[in-house]
Amino acid sequence: MNYKTLLSALLTFCLLSVFSSGLRAECVECVSLEGVHSFSPGDDPSWASPSFDDGTWAKVNVPGDLSDQIIHFEQGIGWYRVHFTLESPMEEPALAMGNVGNADEVFLNGVRIGGEGRIDDGFVEAPWKERLYSIPAGLLRYGHENILAIRILNTHRMAGIFEGPVCIGHYKDLISRNLQLEFARKGSEIALFTLSLLFLLGLAFLVIQGIRSPEYITFAFFLLLYIVLLVLESLYFYDAGLKSPFAQRSIFAISCLMPASGLCFLVCFFRDPMGPWIKAIMGAFLLLALFFLTFSSHKAYDLLMTPWLILFGLFGGTVLFLTIRACVRRRHEARPVFIGIIALAGSACVDLTSLGGNWHTWPVLPADLGMAFLLLCLAYALAARYARAGKAVKQLSGRILESQQEERKRISRNIHDGPGQSLLALKLHLQMMKVREEQDGESHGRILGDLIDEVDRAIKELRAMAMDLRPTFLEDSSIIQLFTLYGKLFAQRTGIPVDVGGREPPEVPMRVKDNVYRIYQEALGNIGKYAHAGRVDVRVENGNGVLNLMIRDNGRGFDVMREMEVSRGIGLMSMKERAELLGGVFHIKSAPGLGCSIRVEVPLK
Repeated sequence: MNYKTLLSALLTFCLLSVFSSGLRAECVECVSLEGVHSFSPGDDPSWASPSFDDGTWAKVNVPGDLSDQIIHFEQGIGWYRVHFTLESPMEEPALAMGNVGNADEVFLNGVRIGGEGRIDDGFVEAPWKERLYSIPAGLLRYGHENILAIRILNTHRMAGIFEGPVCIGHYKDLISRNLQLEFARKGSEIALFTLSLLFLLGLAFLVIQGIRSPEYITFAFFLLLYIVLLVLESLYFYDAGLKSPFAQRSIFAISCLMPASGLCFLVCFFRDPMGPWIKAIMGAFLLLALFFLTFSSHKAYDLLMTPWLILFGLFGGTVLFLTIRACVRRRHEARPVFIGIIALAGSACVDLTSLGGNWHTWPVLPADLGMAFLLLCLAYALAARYARAGKAVKQLSGRILESQQEERKRISRNIHDGPGQSLLALKLHLQMMKVREEQDGESHGRILGDLIDEVDRAIKELRAMAMDLRPTFLEDSSIIQLFTLYGKLFAQRTGIPVDVGGREPPEVPMRVKDNVYRIYQEALGNIGKYAHAGRVDVRVENGNGVLNLMIRDNGRGFDVMREMEVSRGIGLMSMKERAELLGGVFHIKSAPGLGCSIRVEVPLK
């Protein structure tokens, strides 16, 4: 997935959204039923009868959100009763009610004329369906009072008849308007679906190319859940007659699975440990999803919504904590993820409050726009990580060749300056012994002592070189023992004391031990060459299955960014690459005159 793909996806989404938003229907001539009418929470079939007395009922605005009018539902069901009189007869009369949250059943003068969604057990929502019901001939009483009784089921925050117009007019005029409004909504659904599908196809391409890192897999699963949710909630799916009670329960279950998968993605993306707190939240969401799939009644839905809201609050706080911590620690690609999450949180606030004004007349919710922006940010972050990995591979190939040459030079120099010089001295002494023996038969005791010292020195130097290349005790020693022993050798060689402490990990895989030891060697080597330090502090900690190594010196420090770009940055890059090879992270903090601090975090599994 490249930047051109991301830009084309965003452009497609924006064009479709703008196009669909502009398709608002024109007003048509009709008799308005808007105003103040009677409403009662609860449910009683007798309330549909024209003879029922609703004089004691509360008065509410139609259209208007019942939740803003302090109306408390009993099991989410309530009834409107609208009294109206028509003087002039109409041909093909029809009732339009705009948008209702979320299912309804309509009676005119005691006769049922229509309904959208499904009320009672095994309920089905129809939140985006424009309500339009044809009125049978002879049912309207012209010149007399008519009673319109509307039974509603509320499952979301926008309750009741919250969007107009509410009116009676000519069926052909009203159906034309409704089709235009629904077409605008369907256009936004296509835009969201297209954007998500493009991202999913991009991820599929990466998988085909062999990129199977956990963050890409978990993001693909998150996207797949979102696409399924878009399909199940779409007007296309509802109009096709496919939205069954099981599909409705699946929507609620996916609404639980998406936060769990999103949290799993963030943990993999930031390469954080899967701690007990995160596992508990994910497990609770999975259990709640199972409950939503199992129980179909609206009463069960009401009971399950409370733990869902609590869990979602905990989820939001955890996500913000993980993202802010990643930004503070300067994790790669953390900023676009943070921007996307803040945008989604802001759009959700607009969605939940009146900050967005009359937002429910839009063909797409603010939360959907926020989700689209979040997906764009996440896709950008993954694309940036992919591009960075590709660039790192190219740079690594060059650095490998450079490091091989540097290592060969170092070994050659050590052999020449160490064992080479000792062996040369040994050769000269032997030649001297031969000459003197030929000349005067002189005793060679002193010369033999010097030869033994030279041989001993050569053996020690060869062993030191072998230890640098591959310590023989690496398999049998613990991390702290390895660090302590090498620190002593480093102190003897450079005069810089090394203080090693911390908590010993219980068990460290050989692959982790080897690479962490090489990072430690490289860090001390850089300190010995460039830092001019008077002391080195090393701390090893083990928490939540992660090995933490901290190396700090009080040397002269340096500009990290500049050093990473020049040849001496090869050592820093090799340490970073070793940490990332283990699935961990490498942090370095330094400034001129302030010493240097290196922190390595690698998982032990």
